[in-house]
Amino acid sequence: MSIPKLSANFEAMTHVLIIAATDFEVQGLRNYLSTYYQHMGNHVFKKDKYQITLAYTGIGLVATSYHLSKIIAAGQPDVVVQLGIAGVYQRNMALGTVVQVKHDQIADMGAIAKDGTFLNISAMGLSEPSAALFTTTPPLYFQKTVATLPKALGLSVNCITGKPEQSSLHPTEGIDYDCIIESMEGAAMHYVCAQENIPCLQLRSLSNYVEPRDKSQWQLKLAIDNLNSFALTLLENIP
Repeated sequence: MSIPKLSANFEAMTHVLIIAATDFEVQGLRNYLSTYYQHMGNHVFKKDKYQITLAYTGIGLVATSYHLSKIIAAGQPDVVVQLGIAGVYQRNMALGTVVQVKHDQIADMGAIAKDGTFLNISAMGLSEPSAALFTTTPPLYFQKTVATLPKALGLSVNCITGKPEQSSLHPTEGIDYDCIIESMEGAAMHYVCAQENIPCLQLRSLSNYVEPRDKSQWQLKLAIDNLNSFALTLLENIP
């Protein structure tokens, strides 16, 4: 993957880094940026006092951690926005709904106990619960736009479960959320941004319910269309 570099000419600008696992998830956004923003090359776009960098990190926690770290090392952005699709556990959530993932965690990192139950790293005594659950607040200029979105608790996994009972939550006392979603990259973005002290925002569009895998029941096009539509709204409302 080519690493976008931030030009010295953009020092006075606000740098918004938008990442997605794949190009497929953000084609609509890319087309919009190419049409209405000045294309500076290498997926970098400029308009007014904002620079938008669009980058693809690859699928999974490892790929996301590596590529996002490389991009940040080439020039630290002011904010990172992660866009993608997700599975949702709650059947009362309509597919195609865009949610803000305020909290995320690596849900399948741990051990199997003697009785066959899954122990996350908090239960193993290897991490404080607060350290295992990543919580983020987006910059003020995004907060009004995302205020009406349902708030989600993210479970980041290496293997899509297909069964709700296969994922293990870290303690979430005091955490408010409207739904629980599952992705393969979210926690990596939150972790890297926390380590680098970069504000971040994760937006997911619900493409399927967490159930035995049957892609004929998924609403991929609807989810991606709604995700890109909201991403445009987000950019259009930057002051």
